[in-house]
Parts: sequence; structure tokens; C-alpha cells
Amino acid sequence: MPKSYETDSMEPDYKKFCDDLLCRYSPVQIYDAITYIEMDRLHHHKVGLLNTAVQKLIDRIPKFENNQTNEMMEYAIREIGKVCQVETPLKIPDWYEACNQVFLEMDGENNALPIPFEMLSTMLCGGFYPQEMIVVAGRPGNGKTAFMLTLASHLARTHRVDFISAEMSRSQLTQRLYSMRARVDLRNIREKTCTGEEYARILKIVPEIQALNLVIDERSAPTFHQIREFMIIYPCDVLFIDYLQILSGHGKTLYERVTNLSGEVKALAKDLNIPVIIGCQLNRKTEEHAESIPRLSEMRESGAIEQDADVVLGLYHPEDPKESSKIIILKQRNGPAPAMVNVNFNRRFALFED
Repeated sequence: MPKSYETDSMEPDYKKFCDDLLCRYSPVQIYDAITYIEMDRLHHHKVGLLNTAVQKLIDRIPKFENNQTNEMMEYAIREIGKVCQVETPLKIPDWYEACNQVFLEMDGENNALPIPFEMLSTMLCGGFYPQEMIVVAGRPGNGKTAFMLTLASHLARTHRVDFISAEMSRSQLTQRLYSMRARVDLRNIREKTCTGEEYARILKIVPEIQALNLVIDERSAPTFHQIREFMIIYPCDVLFIDYLQILSGHGKTLYERVTNLSGEVKALAKDLNIPVIIGCQLNRKTEEHAESIPRLSEMRESGAIEQDADVVLGLYHPEDPKESSKIIILKQRNGPAPAMVNVNFNRRFALFED
């Protein structure tokens, strides 16, 4: 991407700032003259939008009160984020074009992100799709983090993965990755009591873990503008958030706060055209039901998650240890539900597998 350009009414400092920011998100390969011209036109279009956004920030920021830091940051991230996600000037296709585009896509490759559970993947029509909000629901201690980390580590081999961990540290998640990949008891890793043979197994898989395209944000109770800021700095193909109720947000009650956060998550998935997988703690009333089987109704006191979600997966472990653990598809907007899939959950390794 060329760095020498002239933009009307752009001051030198802003010009350098815009150039540095836009180059972070710009393609680096030029294939032919037509592509170059189109990319150059788009670059100048983005520069103009960013210049406008910066000027708006300069005009708007002094109007915020001293106690409105969060609101100011949300506004800044939102305005600059709009520019970073622009691909072309806004053009709404007519109905004929929209129908034709969908028809052509039917003959293309499946754009779902593959997951490491064959039967669950089949039930979900191939995996996780862009713009979808996938909720992993379960009671405390039922393995929500373990399930999400199993998915994230699989996807991070071939895709860029961002993982928002509001409850566990980066170190704790890494210990879990070592445990599940080397099949070493997580307790031995935490207590530093691994045998020589276990240590050798961990050492063997360290390069594999280091090669994962995984970025972990370990801030406690992050706000949503912090998550958007993180996404701008570290663009990804899929986002994991562990878990929804622990995020900071606006609202007088837990219901209002979670409802607002749920709407933000769904909007983020659509805006960035990526699947967002988010953990959700089920109401403890689940325990009152026979065998504690999770139900969609347990989410109704947790804001609008049930309505916003495209897919809801409930984790269930039968009391009989001889029975397999279950992943229950409680909701699927574009596929069969309810449905149940058998999986193995090895608590020693914090690992879900077929």
C-alpha cells in the first residue's frame, strides 16, 4: 500500500496517524493493475472517513464530563472501528442482486468454521457460521471453559482466535492447554508434581501450543468498549468470551445489564462477520429439575440471551458415571433443535472429545 498520497484538509500529524492505522488492516499483496487501482481508491476512501472521524472526536471529546471516561472511550472506539471495518462505500444491493448472490454462494465452499466434534458438527450444518452468536450454557463447574478452550485450541491451528477470559488468567488457560494436549493430570501441573515422563510429554507439545494463532485477553470484568478495542488491535476469525455475566456493562439490574451486553455481542458478530462463542451461566434453578438437565427457560432471567442467540448449547453430565456427557442443542435458528450429542468429558485433562 503506497504511503505517499495527498488528502485535502488533512494535517500532517493526522495523515501519519491515518496511514499507520489503515496499513494495519490493509491487504499487502497486489495482484494486478486493476486490483491496485481499486485498493488505492479504497485506501483514499478510508483515509477520508478516518479524517472525518478524527475531526469529530476532536470536536466531541471536550463536551464529555470528567466522570464520563467510559462513554468517551466507547464513542472513540465505535467511530474509529466503523472506519476499520469499511470495505467499500455503502451500497445496498437491489433484491435481484441479493437473490443472485445467495444463489451463487450455494455452489461455493461451506464457510462454516469446523469444530472437533463430528456429530455436533453435522447437527450444526457444518460448524460455526459467520455473524452467529453461539452460547455455551451450563451450571458452575460443568466445564464451560473447558469446552470453549477445546474449541478455541482446535480452531487456532488454522484460524485467528481471540479469547476473552474474564475469570481465568492466561497462565491458567495455558496450563489447561498443556494438560489436554499432553494428557497430563491438570492437578499435577498446578501443584508442580509431574513425573519425569509427564514432563517429557508436556515438553514435546510446547511448540504445538506456541504455534497456535491464539490471543488471550485476561482483564477482569472488561467493558464492551475494551473488547471492541481489543478486537481492533487483534483482528480475528472467531471470538470467544468466557463468560457473559462477568462482563461490565450498563443497567440498573442484572437483567438489564446482561440484555445490553447480549445485544452488543450479537451486533459485534454481525458487524465483524465472525462467529462469537460466549459462555453463559445457567440459573441455579436448573438443579431443581430431574437430573439437572439444562433447559432454555433457565436463560430467561439472564436478559435477552435466549432471543439474541443463534445457537444455544447446553452442557449436561448424567449422575451415572457410566453414561456419556451430553451437549444439548437447546436452540438453533437455522437447523434442528432440540437435539442431543454424546461426548466424553475427561475432568483430569479438562478435555471434551468425541
